[in-house]
This record gives sequence, structure tokens and C-alpha cells, in this order.
Amino acid sequence: MIEIPGSESEFRLLADHAPVMVWRSGTDMGCDWFNEPWLAFTGRELQQELGEGWAENVHPDDVADCLDAYHSAFRRQEPFTIEYRLRRHDGQYRYVMDNGRPYYRDGEFAGYFGSCVDVTAHRQTEAQLVHALAERENLLRELHHRVRNNLQSVLALLRLTTRGADASGQALLSVLDRRVSAMALAQKSMQGLDAAGPIALRRIVVSTIEDVNAVIPDLSVKIEQDPAESVIQAEQASSFMLGMAEALAILANGRAGAKLTVGFGPGPVVRIGVAPGRADLATDRPSLLLIRQYARSAGFDSEPAQDGGSITFRQRAS
Repeated sequence: MIEIPGSESEFRLLADHAPVMVWRSGTDMGCDWFNEPWLAFTGRELQQELGEGWAENVHPDDVADCLDAYHSAFRRQEPFTIEYRLRRHDGQYRYVMDNGRPYYRDGEFAGYFGSCVDVTAHRQTEAQLVHALAERENLLRELHHRVRNNLQSVLALLRLTTRGADASGQALLSVLDRRVSAMALAQKSMQGLDAAGPIALRRIVVSTIEDVNAVIPDLSVKIEQDPAESVIQAEQASSFMLGMAEALAILANGRAGAKLTVGFGPGPVVRIGVAPGRADLATDRPSLLLIRQYARSAGFDSEPAQDGGSITFRQRAS
């Protein structure tokens, strides 16, 4: 065997009590030592493992790739990490993660040390997670489909009712139509965003404006860059989109030539400005109340400017 500087017995004592399987090879690529955890795992004697005897316990489908990766790294004297199935003492194949590193003595390449960890449980958990995520996607698609169908049914009923209403009723139903349409579009956008966790705030703003343009044609909106690259959580996005859609609609208020700008600030902060400003903005209290409720659901406060030129969404401190 290759001699190890210092106390051989001390090294082996440490290695044999390590919580991982450890191996060593010489400059000829052949393994010349395995620690007790390796031998206990495989149920084999040290002599059986020496050289490339250890490969007898590698799964037949993995052995070629395993040896190729080992030999290739060895020739380049580079670290490697490979995963393969290794037969346990009870005959079961377990996935192990094998990490090998070259070592040197007096500046000269002396071989490799490596360690193996059983990662079977990790792989099983990962497979279960993938299955759970696939099930989640199926449920979400079904939910989106049902919600979309319900909203389309409501819109159809609204538009049918509007035909027989008087002028004041038509005006009220038109506002309701716009809001239900915004909900349907926000739901569609959320399905398109398809994200969990944080979503870029500017991405949500862009998607909202695209949706609002479908309800309010010829809306002119300039979107500035977000230097802070702010994000909000996915569960906040739907309420924020509905509040913003309502703010865009009441600031434009059907006025031809109204030009809107969306800017960002730290906080996060989103400011929707309009020129010319809407002087009667403060009197549209039902819309402002609705915006405030949407904003609060998304973790924001909404602040209409006194001159009617903007509405600001400011995230509340945690």
C-alpha cells in the first residue's frame, strides 16, 4: 500500500469512523484501500475491492459510464463527481454520489482520495416533489379553466342585460363589465406568469397594461425602467394587477389623448401618472375605494394625488 505521512493508524481510525464511505487509489488508477463504512455497506472484504474489484458491485447499466468518468478525470488529474448505483450488502442497489480529488506528496501526484454518500432517499424525495409539482400544475390548469369559464359566463350575462337597460343602467353595467373583464384578464395573465415566489414588479406592470389595452383600446402608456428591480410575491400579484387596472382606467377615464406614465421607486413604489390630470379624480370615491382594497390585498397602500394627476402604489412595511 501507499504510505501516508504521519500516523497511519490515526488516519485509519478517523477514516473508519467517518460518516461516509472513503476510498483511495494509487497512481496506477487501482484502488488500494477502503474504509470500514464502505466495506460494511457492500458486505465485502478489502481484498475483493482492491484494484477495480469495487466495480463488481456497480450496477451493470452504470459501470461503463462510471469507469469512463473516473479514468477520464484521473488522466487529467482533475476532481470529479459521479453518481451511480452501488449494490448494498442486502442485494439492493443504492444511488451513491462519489466525489474524487487528486492528492499530492512532495509536489508529486500520488493518486486519488474519494468519498461516497448514499443519496437514494434524496432522489426519492426529488421524484416525489416532481410528481407533486406535476399534480399541482394539473390542478392549477383545471382551476384556471373553471374560473375563466365562469367569468366568461358572467360577462355574457352582463352584456345581454345591458341591451335592455336604460341609459343610467347601461352606464353602471358598462363599469361592471370593465371590472369583470379586468378580472378575467388578470386571471389569464397570472396563468401566463405561472410563477411561485417572487415576480418582477415591472413584469406584472407590463402584463397588466397589455390586459387593460384589451379592454380600453388606444390607451397610451409609457413604462419606465425599474432601477431597483423590485419584486412582489406571486400571491400578491393578482390583487395588485386588479388595483392597477382600475387605476389606469379611472385616470384615463375614456379621455381621448390621455397619456399615462408608469414609474418605479424604491420600496417598492409604482406611480401611475396621467397628462392632463383628472381634476375630478377625488370625486370618484367608489373607484378609489376599490383601488385601495385591491392595494391592501396586495400589501400596498394607494395614494391619489390631490391634483388628479397620479395614483401611487406604495408597499407597506412588513
